[in-house]
Amino acid sequence: MAAADETDEGNEVDQGKVTGQVPQADRFETTLRGKPNQAYAGCRLRFLTGGLVRFSRDVTDYDGASGVIVVDDSFPTPPEPGDDFVIERP
Repeated sequence: MAAADETDEGNEVDQGKVTGQVPQADRFETTLRGKPNQAYAGCRLRFLTGGLVRFSRDVTDYDGASGVIVVDDSFPTPPEPGDDFVIERP
């Protein structure tokens, strides 16, 4: 399941930012567009900046056209537009 915070650095796949008007705690639009759907499913998303810095969750869904990422368990609060994150392989 989802570990809450302070995960160790893993194998970085991509970095991105949260975008969009109203991010939700379990899904949000990102700058990561153009990859095949599900490209990040099974990877780990870890925040580098913002109120969720160092919090991480497993990615369960990714839409390449919109850049929307869905995580397995809601974060304590929604991320803010502009928050930086990294996607890591398990």
